[in-house]
Formats: sequence, structure tokens, C-alpha cells
Amino acid sequence: MARTAWLLTAFCAAAALTACGGNAEPNRTPQNAAPAVSTSPAPSSASPSSEDEEGTTIPESAMLRPEDLGGANRLANAGRQDEFLRPPRPCGKGGASDAQRLAAARVHYAVTDEDLTGRKVPVAGLFELVMTFRPGGAQAYQAEVLEELGRCPTGEGDRRWGLDSSGDVLRLFVDRPVQYADTPGRQKVPVLVARTGDVVVVLADTGYETGDGDPALLSAVLDKALARAASAD
Repeated sequence: MARTAWLLTAFCAAAALTACGGNAEPNRTPQNAAPAVSTSPAPSSASPSSEDEEGTTIPESAMLRPEDLGGANRLANAGRQDEFLRPPRPCGKGGASDAQRLAAARVHYAVTDEDLTGRKVPVAGLFELVMTFRPGGAQAYQAEVLEELGRCPTGEGDRRWGLDSSGDVLRLFVDRPVQYADTPGRQKVPVLVARTGDVVVVLADTGYETGDGDPALLSAVLDKALARAASAD
């Protein structure tokens, strides 16, 4: 219980820093805390409502909102631990569809709503990435991910990629090494790569401490995420 109370306090502190525009970070941040909206102008990490390649903009309205997630907190940047999701590339490198990508934005939330977390954990780390493409680019990107899954099942950083099902929604998982409180372990991160028109939505649950993420959380918010992302098409 003490660990849970401390983690929730850290989450709230991170969210408060983001809202106030502070640059300081909490002295202790859980390894799996999810960072906030990126402010980088790079195509794979642009912030909502910021211009990207060719002046294309991903509006804030295209991203999940706190009210979609039971009042979740948007979190401060936690570094590069989510880089393998920006965007998911099992082989760790880009592909031909990169040239067709127009813009991208990402956001991280600490989800505490018990209906969404299934009361399994006090906090879930929800990651969302929205990417817009020229016509045909979204489908091409999904096809590249499928091809890479067969070619590079073990990616960079000892991450192991797998596929649960394919279609308009790719249901992936990443088995990765993690460490919390000096205790190493492995964690299974569920990842959805979904498409609506020429927009791709990536959702992942980066878990709690060293615990696995929950694919049920992603399924519960996928339709809302796709509906919002459609406004960026």
C-alpha cells in the first residue's frame, strides 16, 4: 500500500508540473511512468496541434482526452523508454511508408479508473500515437509492421515482438526487459495498431511497475480513439 500511495503521488506531481509549465522533474519517477505529449517536431513525435511535415497539423481533438479515460492525468516526459512505440517497428528501423507520413502526435496518461484498469492495478500507463499519411500510406505502414514481425521477432534492446491477430487492427505484444526497485524482470506490453482512413492509431499499455499491460484496457478505449483520430484525416 505504501508503494501504491507513493506512485499515485508521483503521478499527480508529474501532471502538476506539466500543467504549470515547470521544467523540474520529481526526484523519483517509476520506471514505467508514461510521459506526456511530446514537443518534438519530428514526424514520429510531434505534439498535438503543432505543425509537422508540409504544414500538416494533428489537432488536439484527434487525441484521447482525460474524460475518455475516467479523468486520467496526462504525465510529464519520462525520457526514451517508449521510443520503440514511436512508431512500432519490430526491426527498429524505418520503412518506405515513412515518406508517406505527414504528421504524428503522441500522449501519455496515467489511468486510475477502476472500470478501465479492471481493479487489477492502481495505475495503468496508456500510450497513444496518432499518425496521418498520404493516401495508401496507413495501409502500407501496417503491412510493413506485419512483414517485420516475421523478419525481426527479437528487436533492439532484447525486445521480443509477437502477433495475436491481424486485420484493420493489428494486435501485437512486446516482451521486454524491465527493472523496478533494483529488481529485474520481463514485462508484456500489449500494442494495438489500428487504421481509420489514412490515419493510424497506436495504443499501448506500458503497465504498472514490472507488471504486464492489459489488452482489455486498449480494447475498451479503441473505438473512442479511432473516432477522435478520424477528425485528423
